[in-house]
Amino acid sequence: MPLTRAKANPPLATPNGVQFFLTDRAKIVRCIITNLALKKLTRQELTVDQFERAFYTHRDRIESTASQKYDASRALYSPLTITPADLVAYRRTLQIGKPAQ
Repeated sequence: MPLTRAKANPPLATPNGVQFFLTDRAKIVRCIITNLALKKLTRQELTVDQFERAFYTHRDRIESTASQKYDASRALYSPLTITPADLVAYRRTLQIGKPAQ
């Protein structure tokens, strides 16, 4: 089941990346996108004070990746961590499902 955005818990930049929360029905799932994954998305070096802005710029893709990783996981370890490899692996999943143009 796809995760949805948690309304009560805003994203929080940390030295390791950005912590954010999604929900699976009433269950809150703590997630983090690593600083390296944020750098991969933006294609530039970032400082901690730029993490939150980068997160909001790429929020849909980050949350979609987290949701797909959650659905594909047999076991959930908190926090659900999004790495550069996840951005590549789950982007392919999105592209496979798209019809050819």
